[in-house]
Amino acid sequence: MDKPLAFNLFIYIKKQTLILISSILLLSFSVQAVQKVEIYTYDSLPPFSFRDENNNLTGIYIEAVKKIAEGMPNYDISFKVVPWSRAKALAEQGQAFAILPPYYHAHDWLTKSKPHRSYLWPYSQPIFAQTDVVICKDNVKLADNASFPQDFTDLSFASMRGDGRAGSAFASLVKTKKIHLNQLDTIESAILFFLHRNVDCIVSSQYPFYWYLGKLQEVKSYELNDRYITVYLDGKMISLRKVMVIATNYGHLAYTDINSKQTFPFKKDFSIQFDIGLYQLKKSGKMNDIINEMLNFN
Repeated sequence: MDKPLAFNLFIYIKKQTLILISSILLLSFSVQAVQKVEIYTYDSLPPFSFRDENNNLTGIYIEAVKKIAEGMPNYDISFKVVPWSRAKALAEQGQAFAILPPYYHAHDWLTKSKPHRSYLWPYSQPIFAQTDVVICKDNVKLADNASFPQDFTDLSFASMRGDGRAGSAFASLVKTKKIHLNQLDTIESAILFFLHRNVDCIVSSQYPFYWYLGKLQEVKSYELNDRYITVYLDGKMISLRKVMVIATNYGHLAYTDINSKQTFPFKKDFSIQFDIGLYQLKKSGKMNDIINEMLNFN
């Protein structure tokens, strides 16, 4: 082989080798550029976040985040299901990047060690409004302008054990035996107890209450309008009334603020992209599609 031909062949092989190496490096960079992100959440409160019949995690918050993630190709988002108290503790320790879906209650998110400061920041734009209601049997007599809980003394309630949504004033009336409270292990068992027993009222998050009514085997069907709920059990009709709304809170995605610049340097970029995606999800109407699908209980 003459020298010019050999030299040209050498140059060609060298160029092809450089192209191959560059392609491998570019592919490697592209793979590394996708940041893995874990979002801590629960799976115990349908229709917000729960397991479906195939044990897949779903719910309004979960499906919203999944849809937003489709527009964030630089992030590989997954969910880590833990008890809610554990999610909060990990965020306070700076180990959980983000938790879903805390309320914006500043007093709930202060570090235990001094100086007390918020360990969640920032919060995303509001994702969904959760409404807490008092539902009573329709034969319970209450004034039209009744206040909760002071005008509910001498009545009996059912609730899930450890559920504090009724508030501290309600807990004080229970402690002094001015209100009788039956505590059950789950929301489902609390609803069944309320329906089957001589119990006057229940405090519940509104949509989970409706969701479980549609799933209970004992309930053949139910009808509802703005205030009244008619439940059909085996040979029995029960009339209920949504007496009042006691709280409305928005669920957010919130990020740990403990050493986050060192541990999660991508937090600012992620939070901005997430809020843009959430805005687009709502503006397009796709958020309403998710809500309607999840609230189609029957």
